[in-house]
Amino acid sequence: MRPESPSEIGSESEIYYYPDHQYSNVLIYNSKTKKTKKIFNKRVAIKNITNLSYQSKSFLGLTISDNETDLHHLYIYKFEEESLVKLDLPPMKIRGIDIEDTLPFILIHGKKDFDKNDKINDHDPVSIYSWDYETNKINRFPDQEMHDSLQKILEGRTLNPMPVKK
Repeated sequence: MRPESPSEIGSESEIYYYPDHQYSNVLIYNSKTKKTKKIFNKRVAIKNITNLSYQSKSFLGLTISDNETDLHHLYIYKFEEESLVKLDLPPMKIRGIDIEDTLPFILIHGKKDFDKNDKINDHDPVSIYSWDYETNKINRFPDQEMHDSLQKILEGRTLNPMPVKK
């Protein structure tokens, strides 16, 4: 429940939350040092918090909403390094993170604002990007050549069947 006034904040041992699951910060408690720290030094609109694990490393995926549009930014908090990274993704509405320990990357998929109206709708395409956990490098998935080939097929510009191996 949200406090009625700012003077009530901190007056009781309660956690205040927003009913629509939008949070303004995240606190991390380190049980070894017995210290608590906040992740952000400014107010943000956190739409989704996901606890993730990849190749025995734990981290948080934080989907941050742009207050003026439907678009999101994706931040990663790495517990091992105690660091926060903003991933360099194009503006999109994050739909999910796919993790498979056998892959050398993590897949992030979301809807891009194709018609540039600052709104995401059913007609906007889903885009997929790969993220390298170690370097934080972002790449389009599949690569541009494959993407262009698939787009041509989708638009009907390539009607030739794929050659069949005999």
